[in-house]
Order: sequence, then C-alpha cells, then structure tokens
Amino acid sequence: MYDNRKYAMLDDFSRVCLSYEHRASQLKLSDDKLTVTGWKGFCSVRCTHGIFQGTWYCEATIRHLGPAGHCRLGWCTRKLELQAPVGFDVHGFGYRDVEGSKLHKGRREPYGDSFQQGDVIGFWIHMPVGGEPLEPKFQDWIRFKGKWMQLDEPEVAPRPLIGSMIGFSKNGVFQGVAFKDFSEGTYYPTVSLFTLPEQEAGATVTLNFGPSFCFPPPVVPGVSSPARPMCELAVSPPPPPRPPTAAELLTNVAIMTGATGAVLAAGLDFGL
Repeated sequence: MYDNRKYAMLDDFSRVCLSYEHRASQLKLSDDKLTVTGWKGFCSVRCTHGIFQGTWYCEATIRHLGPAGHCRLGWCTRKLELQAPVGFDVHGFGYRDVEGSKLHKGRREPYGDSFQQGDVIGFWIHMPVGGEPLEPKFQDWIRFKGKWMQLDEPEVAPRPLIGSMIGFSKNGVFQGVAFKDFSEGTYYPTVSLFTLPEQEAGATVTLNFGPSFCFPPPVVPGVSSPARPMCELAVSPPPPPRPPTAAELLTNVAIMTGATGAVLAAGLDFGL
C-alpha cells in the first residue's frame, strides 16, 4: 500500500505524477508532470507516490535520447541521491539503457535487453505483507526552556523483506526478476537522465501510471496477485472547509473579546 506521512507542499497528491519536490533542480518537468527532460550529466527524479506492500506497475516511454543521451530507470527510496543515477547507491535499483544491465550500489550486472529511443519500459515491483514503510513522520513538538523544539525521530535500520521482487519489461517482454529479497521500505518509480554538454537537445522520458498501458503488466511465477496501476495510489483531496455556523462565530468572537455580553451589546447580529 501507499504510505505518505509527510507531504511535500509542492506536490499534488490527488494524482500520481513526477515529483517537483523530489527531483534534481536541473531537470525540467512538463506542465502535467508526466514528462521529464534532462541535460548535462546524470541526475534523477522520482514520482510523488511510493509503495511498501503489494504488486504495482507503471510504464516509461523513451521519447528522446539523441547521440549522447542515456537513461536509467528503476525504483528508489526517499534517500536516493538525486544528483546521481538510480542504482548508484544502496537506496535504488536501476535498469540501464546500455547493455541492459542492472545496477545496485553502483555495481553493474548482466540482466536484460538494452533499450533506446522509442522503447516502452515497464516498472514492476512486488512487496509482500510484513514490511514497514520507514517513511519520516510528522515530528512532535515540545516546549523546552521557553522554546518550541521538534523531537528527533530515531532512524530504524531496514530489514530484508523476503519475497520482495523488482523486474522490468521492454515493449511488453518481461526481462525477468532483477532484484529480490531487498530491504523493506517505501519505493518510488525513478527516472535518471544524462547527456553530454555538447548535446543541445535534452533526453526526455514520459511516465504512464495507468490505468491504461501500452502493454499489460507481466505475470510473474510465484506471485499470485496481479499488478495494480500506480494511479490507484492517488490520495483524494480533502473536502472544502465547512463555513462556521452562527453559534461558532459567536463563540469565537466571545473568546477573542473575553465576554459574550460585550459582543451582544455591540449589536452584532449572528442570526441567533
């Protein structure tokens, strides 16, 4: 399921899209926040919503790479270094356009087919029940020596989640399980882009979070639950605030003035 205990004010959680808050500053997002373009060196953006349990799927279309452009796609936690490609560190798992290799902790290993401009890459993840989201929570405030301070939240070391899997597809062909039994936590689809400085046109990728996909999600042996589209993680916006009743207005004004009688004596009409 989706876990989002700390909302980024610049992101709209009523729909699943690329995160304006959690992106490298040199990456440009389209107005609908589904397409990202990058220039000059590897950097990353993740999407707004992440998962810590269940089976989920989304797609990325490689719109443009150019002669010097490259792309890595994958899943990451909130701790990913955005000024580096996914798979660079322990916080991400990547699929590389060159040679189709997979990456984790900066190590490349053979995996699947290479991909290029025009290809559609599917992101698939399975997280069994039992893992924790390990997302930051709203911190409590305490008053200490006349000052308000936030309580530090102790960081919990993630445990291996047995049965967890990540895999990718290329144009509808599943490339196999790339990673398994990795750590619990909340994982986000991630795009990393690269070009050389002399290439003027940026590398561009478009995400599709469903419900309709170019290719159906893969059916993976040993996983009974079908993959759900990432768009189902969208959080319904809160209802508009209810206008206060006349009695509530009177109570609020009375509290501010310190005397209900003074309010009534002033001739204010609240329709009571």
